[in-house]
Amino acid sequence: MSRKLIILLGAIVGGCGGDGGNAPALTAEELREGSVGATLDALLGAIDLVATDAPGGDASVRGEPVRILVHAAADGSVTVEALGSRRTEASLRLVDDPDQGLSVTGTITTESPDGTVVLGTLERVFVRTVADLPGVGTGAVFTSGNVDLAVRDGEDVLATGTAALIGRRALVALDISGTRTSAELHLNG
Repeated sequence: MSRKLIILLGAIVGGCGGDGGNAPALTAEELREGSVGATLDALLGAIDLVATDAPGGDASVRGEPVRILVHAAADGSVTVEALGSRRTEASLRLVDDPDQGLSVTGTITTESPDGTVVLGTLERVFVRTVADLPGVGTGAVFTSGNVDLAVRDGEDVLATGTAALIGRRALVALDISGTRTSAELHLNG
């Protein structure tokens, strides 16, 4: 084979397979710190507002100020909308549990400007209201539970995973194309 043909074949083979064009546009850290973190920040911000019976208020979502609107119905259902550069919507159900605090179930969705969408389903999430949180005042702390996550870009699933919630933190484990990563996030709420 001539040297030119070997170089050409190397370029063609090198451009095919592997991660090629299928590599996720965002790294695990970018997904976790960005879209996933924003979703969890908005969730905590909404629960903080519900804990103080506020219909809305300002919160910090990944360091960005956002406006969170909360509509609580008498049956314990709550709809949430957080508006900033990202848009978050949630449909939650809150029920008092005398032993474990406030039970929170439901779904949450965040759309980012880059087209990334995070879908979350709350599983056995419990919170308690605390009156003297540093920098927050009255707010919520997670006592247990997790959020099952799917991160999408259009029809493509970029990642799946879960966020284990405790205090005002989350341990986020993501699976991106078979590679698993995890890290702790401090939630802004």
